[in-house]
Amino acid sequence: MDAVLTEDRDCLRGIAAFADGNPTWDFMIEPKSQDVIQRLRERVYDGVILRLDSSSQPLPADLRQELIGVNISGRAKHSPLPRVCNDNEAIGRMAAEYFLAREYNLFALFSKADHNGMVERKQGFLQAVGDAHVATFDESDQTLVEFVTWIKKVGVQVAVFCCTASHAKQLLRICAEQDISIPEQVSILGGTDDELQCTFSTPRLSSVLSNAYRIGYAGCANLAKQLAGEPFETETRIPPKGVVTRQSTDMLATQDTLMVSSLKFIRDRYQVPMSSEEVAYHVGVSRRTLDRKFIDAFGRSIKDEINRVRIESAKRLLVSTEEPMVRIAELCGYTYPERFSIVFKRITGLAPSSYRQRFRG
Repeated sequence: MDAVLTEDRDCLRGIAAFADGNPTWDFMIEPKSQDVIQRLRERVYDGVILRLDSSSQPLPADLRQELIGVNISGRAKHSPLPRVCNDNEAIGRMAAEYFLAREYNLFALFSKADHNGMVERKQGFLQAVGDAHVATFDESDQTLVEFVTWIKKVGVQVAVFCCTASHAKQLLRICAEQDISIPEQVSILGGTDDELQCTFSTPRLSSVLSNAYRIGYAGCANLAKQLAGEPFETETRIPPKGVVTRQSTDMLATQDTLMVSSLKFIRDRYQVPMSSEEVAYHVGVSRRTLDRKFIDAFGRSIKDEINRVRIESAKRLLVSTEEPMVRIAELCGYTYPERFSIVFKRITGLAPSSYRQRFRG
């Protein structure tokens, strides 16, 4: 594993949690290397948990029969070991449902044909959007250029799902170079929530959050069954936790310039106290007129939209930081923490503390 990656660190946290309840287990963390097969031949372990890409690192027949282990990689279509990994089709479906809930009807998708996990994410996305138009691209530098040409021709808002965060980051950069506004013209969602990739992007990248902690824990549980000679699953897929909304998708699809201005004003100022009247004043119409347009377009009022943007930000802060509730309320524009808790529970069905506990693993 690569402890630099957020997903691998979360997986290790899940492994550590299992180890806490099994004091007889002792772990050795091996860095990623080219001699993994040789290390496995040395038989220094009772069991192993590893990322094994059988297409580039085929497991010899003798090891396949003798090795007790769990593969946590979904890159290859078939695994030579019992596998616990991401439910990649569910990641694709979640990305599509996220955009559909924001009223988009034109989509683009970037994936890798030589990576089974990315193929599955593509399948899940395409199945979920149904008959909507989707322009598909391979993840390469050349298709980034093709995408820019295409986006300038279509002239409407587009929702883009990149199966990897690294390619989504590249797409953000080229859109900035070509003066393509994010998220007003193009809304971009990554398929992997890597903290460094997502937060060191401009604007910050929204992404699907996998449950790597559970992958680590379930991988250990599977390994324990193998070591004990008990029945075990040969394939376990772990669904994602949800979508972490950041600036790259924090927009709803609309062609109305008045609405676009209103939504941008809300997105830029949600961290400070703000009323519906202020939004209406900013765009030069009455509060009643703007409220009616919001309800017609999105089925909710200006006030509801302000709260939606604030709570999306609060969810991200609860999952990704250690900030106390009072500080999170303040960062999301709520003067009173009690009011923040009431609104948060009304929208999500959970108290802020419960949401943090559930979605941090």
